[in-house]
Amino acid sequence: MADLGYGCKAFTISIIETALRVGGDHLSADTLSDLLSHSKSLLHLPATPLPEVKETLQRLQAYPYRLVVFTKGELQDQENKLRRSGLGKYFSHVEITSDKTEVEFQQLCEHLGILPNELLMVGNSLKSDIAPALTIGAWAIHIPFHVTWQLEHFDDIEHERLQKIEHFSEIINLLK
Repeated sequence: MADLGYGCKAFTISIIETALRVGGDHLSADTLSDLLSHSKSLLHLPATPLPEVKETLQRLQAYPYRLVVFTKGELQDQENKLRRSGLGKYFSHVEITSDKTEVEFQQLCEHLGILPNELLMVGNSLKSDIAPALTIGAWAIHIPFHVTWQLEHFDDIEHERLQKIEHFSEIINLLK
């Protein structure tokens, strides 16, 4: 991750490196071509939003808040995924960073012209979404996902500026 970051391109490079290491001189050009083709196909998989996300974002349009995507990963990968999801139209700003730490959250606030206590981060990762947001003084809503990437494991957090919900649509109830 330190060298290549996250996303399909980094995954593809890792696959090719592994194939070369394992296959060595016996690896054919056809095999490498197939690996590259299959890896590139990941860039075109459907990016289907989770249940309730689209409907909730539509409802949030009526609220006096700016909706912003703040995500980490490879720029083109993330832009492509947002486009394929059809959700981009609900957001006034998209910010993609290589990592989400306190520094990046502070920079996001500065870029948006807001104070940290005016930011509400909604996310599924305690490590990348919730902990750094709380550390800078923002608010957070944690929506756990049934699968957590090993690099995102983090001890549970209890905090006065943190709400935990099970379903994306519950955000509406918290904003009333």
